[in-house]
Amino acid sequence: MDGTSNHKPQKVEPDRIDPKLEHRLGRIQAYENQVLRVVVKKDSNPLRIITLYFDRKMRNQL
Repeated sequence: MDGTSNHKPQKVEPDRIDPKLEHRLGRIQAYENQVLRVVVKKDSNPLRIITLYFDRKMRNQL
């Protein structure tokens, strides 16, 4: 495995404060379909991950 992923986020949201950041969300089947939120700096190549966490508020919204 080379560390890259071909998975596309199910939803992409802009950050409310920093226009250089975006939030990418997707369900993770291996974790009972919990929603993983990954905040990335969208203008860096490769993408720089700022933080990631399971977003319980999005559980029934995605």
